[in-house]
Amino acid sequence: MAGVPVTVHGTLCRPTGRAYKKAAVQLLLAGSTYGSDYWDVTGSSYRRAMNAAGYATLSVDRLGTGGSSHPVSTLLTGESQAEAVHQVVRALRAGRFGRRYDTVITVGHSYGSAIAMIEAGRYRDVDGAVLTGISHRPNLAQAVALIASLYPANLDRRFAARRMDPGYLTTRPGTRYRLFHAPGHPAQSLVDADERGKELFAATELEGVAEATLTPYSRRIEAPVLLVNGTGDPLFCGAPLLATRCSAADRLTADERPYYGPRVRLDAVVVPGYGHSINYAPNAGEYFARVTRWTDGVVAAHT
Repeated sequence: MAGVPVTVHGTLCRPTGRAYKKAAVQLLLAGSTYGSDYWDVTGSSYRRAMNAAGYATLSVDRLGTGGSSHPVSTLLTGESQAEAVHQVVRALRAGRFGRRYDTVITVGHSYGSAIAMIEAGRYRDVDGAVLTGISHRPNLAQAVALIASLYPANLDRRFAARRMDPGYLTTRPGTRYRLFHAPGHPAQSLVDADERGKELFAATELEGVAEATLTPYSRRIEAPVLLVNGTGDPLFCGAPLLATRCSAADRLTADERPYYGPRVRLDAVVVPGYGHSINYAPNAGEYFARVTRWTDGVVAAHT
C-alpha cells in the first residue's frame, strides 16, 4: 500500500466431513464500521451456515479494522482495499493457507460489497461475487444521514485510548438500529452487541462506495453475481428513480441489470422486512440457504 507494509487479519474456517467442498472458499468482506464478526452474529451466523453447507470461509478484517493493520487513514480508499483483497485472493489460490482453492467467491456487505465490486472488475480473478447491502442507485437523503451520524473515533470511548488520527470515524452512540436495522425487529441483545462491537471507517473511504457505484467497475466483472438486499434497506432501497427497487428479487435485478455486462449471470435475493445489515435479520437463514444454492451452481459450473 503506497510502499507501506500492511497485514490483513482473517479467520479461515474449514468444514469437516464428507460434505466439505475442498476446492471452494468464500472470502467474506464486512461493511463500514463493521468487522469480520458481522459474519458470525449470535444465533444467525452466515459463516456457520456456509461451513455447514461444505464451504470454507475466510472472514477478514478490512485494513483499518480489527486485527488488520491501521495505517494512516488517508491511505485507505476503495482502490487500496481492493488491492489488499486481491492479494488475499492470490494467496488462497496459491495455497498459502494450507491448500489451494480453485474456486474463490467474494461475499461483501455494504462497503465490503463495493470493495468486492472494484476487485472483481479490476482484477477479474474471482469466480463469483455475492454483493449484499448495495446497489447503484442509493437513497441519497439516507446516505447523507449516515454520513452525519459518523464522528471521529477518538471521541468515542471504545476507541479513545488508541489515539488514532482524526480521519478514522465511527458511528455516534445509539444510532446503529436506525441506520442499519430499521425497520427490522432483531433481538435487543443483538443491537446492543452491534453497538458494543462497532468498528472503524476512514473518511477517505467515503469515495469507495461512490467509486464502485458511479464508475464502470461492475460492467467489467465477468464472474456471476448474486445481489442480496433487505426490502427495507434505507440506504439503497426506495421509490423508483430516487433509489433502487428492492421489494422483489425481479425488480432488484431489473434495476441493477444495466450496470453489469450483458453476458454476466445476474441473480438477486431480497430479505423481507429488514434494513441494511441483513445478517441480523430473524429470517436471515432463508437468504443463507439461497446463497448456498447459488454457490453450489457456481462451483458446479467451474468444475
